[in-house]
Amino acid sequence: MLSVSPIVWITVIIVLVVVFGAAKLPEIARNVGKSAKVLKEELKDLAEDENFAAPVSPETSQVQAPTQAAPKPENPADQSIPHQDN
Repeated sequence: MLSVSPIVWITVIIVLVVVFGAAKLPEIARNVGKSAKVLKEELKDLAEDENFAAPVSPETSQVQAPTQAAPKPENPADQSIPHQDN
């Protein structure tokens, strides 16, 4: 498994402080936490929706074949796209 050394973490933190500034970091962390919470709730709701979905019976899940087949063209050349004169 990939492990990250403390030097890499310190470098990332220093870069974040330089790029965003020390005052913005708590706000960014708070927004990321809120986004993660919303994502977790939505995934939970999605899983609950799938659990409450009505099971599909085999009779309704089968696709019925058409009763009459479409006529086949006699000559494929007859179906060519006509040229338009401009």
